[in-house]
Amino acid sequence: FNATMACTLIDLSQTGAKLGARECPRVGALVVVEDLPIELFGTVRWTAHELFGIEFDVPLPLEPVVKLRRFADTADTRRRQAALTYARDW
Repeated sequence: FNATMACTLIDLSQTGAKLGARECPRVGALVVVEDLPIELFGTVRWTAHELFGIEFDVPLPLEPVVKLRRFADTADTRRRQAALTYARDW
């Protein structure tokens, strides 16, 4: 089964991540998280109430984890800027 779904990266470590989605993939599903500075490949290990956790196929080095956390810290600013740009261009 192949599907694409919108999800939100909630927490990240070198070995896995917690994500939120309206519909979660089933436990055991192989997933690829895209639209980040790096792609994350892993297996769904748990699901609960619009949340799911993945274990990465290969643990991430510390540097990309720190970069992704910084990327997440600026997400609201990027969203606001995109909305302003859209409104100006409209």
